[in-house]
Amino acid sequence: MAGSIRRAFALAAVVTALPLTAAAQVRPMAAEVPGTRSTKPEDAARESVINLYGELQSISNHLQRVHDRALADASLARAREQLMVAVQRAMDAADPDLPRLAARVERMPAEVAAARARGDAERLSALERELAQIQARFMRVRATVLRQPEIARQA
Repeated sequence: MAGSIRRAFALAAVVTALPLTAAAQVRPMAAEVPGTRSTKPEDAARESVINLYGELQSISNHLQRVHDRALADASLARAREQLMVAVQRAMDAADPDLPRLAARVERMPAEVAAARARGDAERLSALERELAQIQARFMRVRATVLRQPEIARQA
C-alpha cells in the first residue's frame, strides 16, 4: 500500500510538473514588428560593426584622396623622392649586399616559371624560402635605417 501511495504521489508530481515544463519550452512571441530594428545584443553588435566598417571605408577613401592630392603637389613629390633616395642610400651603406639581393629577386620570377613548368615542387619551395629570407633582410635593414636620426627627421 505504501508503494502505491508513493507511485500515486510521483504520478501527481509529474502531472503537475508537465504544464510547467511545457510552458518553459514555449518561445515568447516576438516583441518586434517586422522590419524594425532588433534590440538583441548580438544584432546591435553586428549593426555596430557594420557601421564601423562603413566609417573606416569612408576614412580610407578620404585618406586616399588626400594622398593623391599630396602626390600631385610637386614640392611634396620632390620631398618624397629625396626621402626615398636617402633611405635607399642608407640601406645600401648599412648592407652593401642589398643591390646584389635585389638583382637576385628580379631573376626569381623566371626561375619560378621554369620550376612550375617542370612541376618541380622542391625548387619552388626553395625559391619561396630564399625570397622570404631576402625580404626579411630588406625589412630589417629598412627598419634600422628609418630609426636613424637623419632619416627620421626627413620623414
